[in-house]
Amino acid sequence: MKTQTNIALAMKPEPLHPLPYHQQIARYFQSRYSAVWASFDAARRAEIRRSEVELKLLKTSFRLSETDHPGLYEAVARARSILGLEQPIILYQSNRAHQDNAAMFFTEKEGHLQFEGEILKVLRPEEIAAVIGHEAGHYKLWTLDDGRYHTTSRILDTIKAQGDLHPSLKESCRLFQLYTEIYCDRAGASVAGSAEPMVSALVRLAAGEVIVSPADYIAQAEEIFRRSGAECSHGDTHPERFIRARAVARWFGRDMARPEGELDRLIEQMIGGRKGLNEIDAVARDRLADWTRTILRHLDESVREVRTTGWQKHFDRFQPGDGNPPGEGSPTLEGIREGLAGESGTIRDYFVFLLMDFAAVDPSVEKFMTQCKETAVLLGLECRFDELVQRDLIALAA
Repeated sequence: MKTQTNIALAMKPEPLHPLPYHQQIARYFQSRYSAVWASFDAARRAEIRRSEVELKLLKTSFRLSETDHPGLYEAVARARSILGLEQPIILYQSNRAHQDNAAMFFTEKEGHLQFEGEILKVLRPEEIAAVIGHEAGHYKLWTLDDGRYHTTSRILDTIKAQGDLHPSLKESCRLFQLYTEIYCDRAGASVAGSAEPMVSALVRLAAGEVIVSPADYIAQAEEIFRRSGAECSHGDTHPERFIRARAVARWFGRDMARPEGELDRLIEQMIGGRKGLNEIDAVARDRLADWTRTILRHLDESVREVRTTGWQKHFDRFQPGDGNPPGEGSPTLEGIREGLAGESGTIRDYFVFLLMDFAAVDPSVEKFMTQCKETAVLLGLECRFDELVQRDLIALAA
């Protein structure tokens, strides 16, 4: 196993792209809340932001010059070259007592990377290069696609600061941060030339001088998932180290001949897991709403000739009027069936109860039950539908 792990650590990675969740949540805010998006996007570009960031760092840090720290700036130059960053990155050492860490502060014209604690003493040069690459990854992500991911991050930060927010938005804030760390670990590995220094930096920042080889730790992470395949992150801002180590090693050593999206699904399982209905984020909530509308349009069309006033009123609770016609890219029943196969029991049950609700809206119309049962079959929910109908509807009628 160690031999296989070492091979994976040294293989050439795939190109660095935002993770699917970054794209999904950005699209969610851009399309659903266009005015909010425009306001935050304009504020992101304001010059005053740059002055505030610089002044704060000058007050709380020592600026590190290239003359005094040529090795650090060589690592910065390598990071900028590999990640394709045109903007310079200025280095600082915090003058306050902190745990060993590093943080990137963004302005449109340059990045400001602050080291905290004794991180520059604790880590080896190759590990520091990985950390610089990781932090430069933040800047890279924030500049991609005309800054749309930085705008998304600022919206989420503002939502989170308000405290009293919908659980789905709170989960979106958490997931965005976790996926961002995964992206930045990939940037760190790319700059370091392998996954090993990135994993080593993660281990040493937690364990100090205790000797744990990156290969051994990645093997340990794989063992965790062999013994408990349902593991997923519970972190608020960063995934657990074993998840990060496994994720970056799998990405760097990925077999490029494998099907597209396979690694994305693995990362999604490790970060988000299989969520219950009350645990979903804003993107998933939006997706379930689209699925609901598609299913109800199908049902409504299938009973068009026998619709009753009760049916129509119930339908209008979900889709006022006659509902908007499905647009381009709307989900299909086949697509929903595939999606439901990977969802949790509570989400699948939501759709079963939705069908049962319409089946029972007017017991005098037999076709309502028939069409709801047929739709359950199309969605792969027939067994659960039959079970709950027997338990709740038939038993109630008796």
